[in-house]
Amino acid sequence: MCSVCVIARSNILWLKNFVEKIKNGEPFNRSENVIKRLKMEAELIFLLFPAGYLQMGKWLWSYFLKIIAIRQYDDNKLYIHENPFEDDQLQTGFSDFIGNCIAKKYLPPTVMEPDFVRKNQSKYDKMFTDLSSSRWFKNLIASHPLDRNYNGLIDILYLKPFWEDGRQLLFRGGTITQGFNVDWSRVRQRHRVEVVITREFVENRTWISNPYGRLDHQHLLVKIIDATFYCYISVILYVYEKQLPILNEPTLEEIIELIFDVFNEAFNVSIKEEFLVVISSELDFSQMRDTDVIKGILASVRAKANGILNDLNSTNTNEIDWLSFNVNEGQLSNDSMIKTIISDFKFYLNELKSYCFPFKYETLLHFMDMVKMSAAQYI
Repeated sequence: MCSVCVIARSNILWLKNFVEKIKNGEPFNRSENVIKRLKMEAELIFLLFPAGYLQMGKWLWSYFLKIIAIRQYDDNKLYIHENPFEDDQLQTGFSDFIGNCIAKKYLPPTVMEPDFVRKNQSKYDKMFTDLSSSRWFKNLIASHPLDRNYNGLIDILYLKPFWEDGRQLLFRGGTITQGFNVDWSRVRQRHRVEVVITREFVENRTWISNPYGRLDHQHLLVKIIDATFYCYISVILYVYEKQLPILNEPTLEEIIELIFDVFNEAFNVSIKEEFLVVISSELDFSQMRDTDVIKGILASVRAKANGILNDLNSTNTNEIDWLSFNVNEGQLSNDSMIKTIISDFKFYLNELKSYCFPFKYETLLHFMDMVKMSAAQYI
């Protein structure tokens, strides 16, 4: 990964010169094969980072997205008003990463010399050839639909599937089935405003020169999803704590298994949130039999949900309780209520995955530089 980033850093200068040439009239197809090769190399780097449990910095995403844009130059040329590779942050990002590689003695200091790649071109060509032809890389490509669906990747990164939200994924809560109620009115209005701004950002293709010119909408969406996660977990723990004394042992074992199963589903969808890891560990350590422990964990989860909801509603105080439970005593008399809520949470997680398909919600979190790899490794 250190070595391929050395090549990418060198490629930025070539790409910058290439854009100037095509803007001055040189035919794009004269260098089309070179662009295809650079795209393949960028894709390999893009896949290597998460596979190696490394956080993908914004500089790497910028490099990848700008190559995607230049690869479709004829479609994008009207929107390219400045050279996308005249980007000091891009160059600095690669240099900082390579500098860290040098400090750890993964690379010699000479890699920083301007002509290092040219002097070692045959070695780097062989490295990329061996990697790209390996069964490992082919399997990785097969499991990541990048080459088949770049437009779909852009749509996910800039939240196009969430612009309309016809299936009402984002603002759930308020039914007896789900067991909780949240007033989303103010947040829903914020989301409408963000959709208008993001749509303009995407349709004007501002992302080509400035992939991170708009992240407010992404941060808002992730907070909405996080809040919903913790609302679901709160009501699951609330019902579980109420039913703990009345459930027989086989039923209790079944419920515990269902709870941990849906927690694992949540981990798989969103690997960034270490609080989920902590809650799951505390529940596992308590072995789910201690009512006082469950009440304590419920209090912290509910506080987490309300904290996010306070933030979403631009409220400075933490005294407002945005989350209320729609559960009555009759529903607590058997195990159907908690099973229904767990099932609904699973449905929500599957719906979220379908919004992001063929990519993962995790892809958006990587783009936002929000994946905490310590949690990912722990899981």
